[in-house]
Amino acid sequence: MTFKPKTFTQIFQEMRDRTPPTLTDFQEGSVVRTLYESFAFELALLYAQMDQIYLSGFVDTAQGPHLDLVVAVLGIKRGEPDFARGEVSFERDVGIDKDIEIPIGTLVTTSEDTAKYQKKAYQTIEVKTIPKDQPSALVKIQAIKRGDSEVTEAKTIQVMPQPVPGIKSVNNPQPISFTGKRRETDEELRNRAKNTLLVASGANITAIENTLLCLPGVKEVKIRENFYFARGKVTLTAPLDSGEITIPKGTKLTLIKNNKSFETTEEVTISGNNSVTVNVQALVAGSTSEVTQANLSWGEQQVEDLETNRTFNIIVSNNEPILLKDFGIIDVFVDGIDFSDLAQINRLKQEIERVRAAGIFVRLECVNPVKLDGVFQIEVDPGLSLSPEQQTKLENQVYEVITSYITEQKMGQPLLISQLTKKILEIKGINDVINFTLETRRNLEQTIKKNTYKSSETSIKRLDVEIFEKFIPGDIWIGLGN
Repeated sequence: MTFKPKTFTQIFQEMRDRTPPTLTDFQEGSVVRTLYESFAFELALLYAQMDQIYLSGFVDTAQGPHLDLVVAVLGIKRGEPDFARGEVSFERDVGIDKDIEIPIGTLVTTSEDTAKYQKKAYQTIEVKTIPKDQPSALVKIQAIKRGDSEVTEAKTIQVMPQPVPGIKSVNNPQPISFTGKRRETDEELRNRAKNTLLVASGANITAIENTLLCLPGVKEVKIRENFYFARGKVTLTAPLDSGEITIPKGTKLTLIKNNKSFETTEEVTISGNNSVTVNVQALVAGSTSEVTQANLSWGEQQVEDLETNRTFNIIVSNNEPILLKDFGIIDVFVDGIDFSDLAQINRLKQEIERVRAAGIFVRLECVNPVKLDGVFQIEVDPGLSLSPEQQTKLENQVYEVITSYITEQKMGQPLLISQLTKKILEIKGINDVINFTLETRRNLEQTIKKNTYKSSETSIKRLDVEIFEKFIPGDIWIGLGN
């Protein structure tokens, strides 16, 4: 049985239909109509409140704190945000010629200027010693409160409520930023609640994903199963007069004899009359897509050059069979965890071991980073006359917006130039993004692969990454002008 709320119009009409014939004046402003409308309004409001209460009892329609109460029945709590982090510099006092230890938990705050900023508090999260021959030391800090509201600009942390003996001053040379996991949204919490029964049974991908997502610091989890599609290598040979051809990832190749289709899983470059080996994966899952024989001739295949969009006919062959492999092996990619911290890695492995299926070998890996460097030429409003300090501050604002947008990208999420431009233009004083150059850097085995994109040479709408890759900000340079 469902609850169906009534509207103001419905209630008023029903009241009027039940009115005795002696009451006939329903003109606007009449006593009868005014009384009826007053009751209809209050009843409609009550129906709306009852409808909200009804909807708050279901996981698909409950919102905010009501959703928290619904999922609490399953023992689930909403994921809280991480802490803003950064570094502060402690400077020793004059005349102190001994080592000074900065203890963990030392409290520092921003200056209390209620007219401009709300006071924010932080604490040190490591023990640091200032050697007697050093004037200062950088110490890592973490906000007392959770969430991205605790970020602050450079040189704003200047107060030590409980001074450390021998320390003259404290300051943050760089902004305190938030790069961790944000508070779990209603939609994310709903999905996690719906997957609870799958998690309870264990021994499946959903169980691993949800278990890891519940851990502090884990922002995202993706799992790759390698044993559903046949994978292998083929050899590509370019025609003599082709010049250099760049064959993009995802190029379709077909073994005409058996009508089995594959796609390349990497981008390769080949020059005229030369051969190159490329990894391929079947487009259809299962053993029917396997190529069990080696040295088959696939004939000529038509491919498109990534740089010139010209088409060429290349010769394709396989020197080895293309088979299903890596049975029982899954790759788990985790974002948000410092993989140099053995304690965090061991915690992830323990949780995976608790829920994985018997006989499944799990390879735990960090997200594949794609470092993004950029040079941006920004036009400020023509009417602005900026001092050097104001220009530096505006450049820092643009820098923060760009790096924050890049950092917030998820695994496999493309970087949309239109959205980045919109965020830059939202900054007060910015008139236009004139020009920009972007360069991506990927670590591929023993080499670093670079790709450069210039807005002055070609229209750039988006930069794509693989499903297990993620953009991270590299060197970002900002140039302002009128």
